[in-house]
Amino acid sequence: MGQFMALMPRDHDWEAGCKVLHEYGDIFVERALKYQESWRTRGADVGGKIQDRYVFLQELAKQITDPKELRNQLLGILLVGSETTASLLAGCVSLLSNRPTLWTKLHKEAVDLGIPNNESVKAFTSLNYVINEVLRLYPILPVIGRMANKDTSLPVGGGPLGDSPVFIPKGTMAVTNTYALHRRPEVFGIDSDEFNPERWASMKTLGHWDFLPFGGGPRVCIGRESRSLPIYPRHS
Repeated sequence: MGQFMALMPRDHDWEAGCKVLHEYGDIFVERALKYQESWRTRGADVGGKIQDRYVFLQELAKQITDPKELRNQLLGILLVGSETTASLLAGCVSLLSNRPTLWTKLHKEAVDLGIPNNESVKAFTSLNYVINEVLRLYPILPVIGRMANKDTSLPVGGGPLGDSPVFIPKGTMAVTNTYALHRRPEVFGIDSDEFNPERWASMKTLGHWDFLPFGGGPRVCIGRESRSLPIYPRHS
């Protein structure tokens, strides 16, 4: 929408919530920057004691000195490290809660596979089908937006057939609607709005850009390979 973004209605409660979150994050950003300044000048932390443990924020502060950028990087890690798993778990519990037969099947397979690890989880086909289906119907990031910092173009999407380039002027927000992308009947079938984990048994020819729960390209989410481990059903 470019310059017309300013005309969009504003959610003041959301903005107030962001302000609280930013102010809280700024406390730790300030500490990290003070620590790095102390390290550079005295070779020790603020209290005079050398710290040998790894602290992610302090490592970031070695490379980033702008407080706002440092805060944004920190909040990004907090979001993808906790909220994504919580959202996926909530989706799994919600969709499995009224499907006792499927839940019983998953539990039995979990018992047979034993203590979970990366290899056993990869072999847990039914669970991976369920996770893929939950991520398809309710992607963690249903809408992803990026603002162009210079004039650029998209390779396709323009013209009568949608196969021509599209000019993207500087300041334009380009949005990917993952929610709609994952519900295309021409890709996932006429029941694309329904929860059907078994569809993944026949999705061998799925296009690379048809299913994007973790994004794609050089900035694809690094957690995509371990998505199943936190969801693995625990049993006594």
